[in-house]
Amino acid sequence: MCIRDRVSTQSTWGIALIQRGMSKAQAGKTQEQPAQKAAPKKGQGVKKKAIRKAKVKGAGAKGAVRRRSYLIRTKPRFYRPHTLRLRRAPKYERNTRSINPVKGQLDKYSILIHPLSTEKAMGKMENENTLVYIVSQRATKPQIREAFREVHKVEPRKVNTLLRTDGKKKAYIRLGPDAEALTLANKIGLI
Repeated sequence: MCIRDRVSTQSTWGIALIQRGMSKAQAGKTQEQPAQKAAPKKGQGVKKKAIRKAKVKGAGAKGAVRRRSYLIRTKPRFYRPHTLRLRRAPKYERNTRSINPVKGQLDKYSILIHPLSTEKAMGKMENENTLVYIVSQRATKPQIREAFREVHKVEPRKVNTLLRTDGKKKAYIRLGPDAEALTLANKIGLI
């Protein structure tokens, strides 16, 4: 009986055997018995081990493929890690304070902007010996007192301030008994 009769032609394994010229029994023997290695010569095994160790070391140094360890997150919220924050190093100044420091600071003329001459302000002048000024929004009461003293050479008794609805700051500057608000207003040119 021929090999072709025993093995079906539709079997791919059988076709491969036929092409090699082997029977199934012969194929089974070759699968069961792996080829025996030749005995190594003296000193050859040590050489192979040394070469293998060198390869492993070289691979570790070059950057062998390692499995990356991942952080196990246990909370649903992600907290962004803190990264490097560098200080700003601008190429040019963004404001003119460093170039012209007088404009950035409050001086006596930028604190007292202008006096008010409304009916209420005139009534305060006559009845309460008080001058009403529009002042810088950044000015404090001690700064207003000092600026008024320097400009008008009069010591104020009390300074009250308020912010108007249009965003301007109004200062009620009450004078002492030695100074008259009407004469000072006349001197300024308010009346």
